Amino acid sequence: MMMAAHLHFYNNASSLRRPCNNSCAYRLSSHSRRSRGHSYHGHHTSLRRVVVSSSSSSSSSSSSSSPSVESSPLVKICGVSSLACASNILEGPKSPNIDFMGMILWPGTADKPCKRYCANGNMDEVAKMVDLAKQKDVTPVGVFVDEDADTIMQVANQVGLEWVQLHGDGARAALRKLPMKLKVIYVMATDPQTGKLTTPKPGEDAVEDRKKSYDAGKNPMAAVDFISAGRRVVDYVLIDGPSPGSGESAVDAKSGGLAKLQVPRGCSRKGWILAGGLAPDNVQTAIETCPFMPNVVDVSSGVCTSDGITKDADKVSAFVSAATNAMVA
Repeated sequence: MMMAAHLHFYNNASSLRRPCNNSCAYRLSSHSRRSRGHSYHGHHTSLRRVVVSSSSSSSSSSSSSSPSVESSPLVKICGVSSLACASNILEGPKSPNIDFMGMILWPGTADKPCKRYCANGNMDEVAKMVDLAKQKDVTPVGVFVDEDADTIMQVANQVGLEWVQLHGDGARAALRKLPMKLKVIYVMATDPQTGKLTTPKPGEDAVEDRKKSYDAGKNPMAAVDFISAGRRVVDYVLIDGPSPGSGESAVDAKSGGLAKLQVPRGCSRKGWILAGGLAPDNVQTAIETCPFMPNVVDVSSGVCTSDGITKDADKVSAFVSAATNAMVA
């Protein structure tokens, strides 16, 4: 019984709901929301308001009636490319309430440089952005695409990152060698026609390697050798479109939209993140259309200015407001 209870808590560690007497509730999250002004002894725990509704008023409700608790996802703003941009959305006059700030730490390729490469590789500036985010109780996330595990760890240590996003094949392959102290967001692509995942789940590549080793007779214990396979645990899976980062929706509207999205269960510690083509004018509908509520919504292009790089504080604020208004039972 104790083991079952422990596993239940572990699989639901991303949130905890606590009703209040005023027909409201607050969701305890592992990420702070600085605008709420609540902190718990420096443990980065926060409160997010959620609505509690009941079929009858509190004065006439019977003991058999139970309230319905609804909540909204956390918000991740990705592709923040400079200290000035970070400052604008974190401490400006219209500073919105965000939970994660993503910074792309991959320069791109020779023929196609990454236009949102953070600070053009100036690690001193990136470190200042990380510090600023932490000061504002926002979780900074470093986004990697093709880097190996050694590079990811070296950069994370250099700038003070505790969270990394594995966006491309090379970075995902590095998962096996990353230490557990690094929190991981694992990006997965979809088929926009069917909503099925086209990226292997975390650890599936290691299973394939063990199978090949066993079939080749190289390791008779390969089938049960989980230790040498390396890390398989991630904190979130991020579900994006067919080409993650392109702004394409995970499921084409003509094919049934996000209601057909096949979200994987049981392969992350904290839940899943919805990304792909989100913007202030569609995020609420997207959340409410999903098979079940995403724990986080992720946006980049949808909150940029006309240059496609700089984040617009007004758009970010509108996005947060729309996401917060989305209610899924």
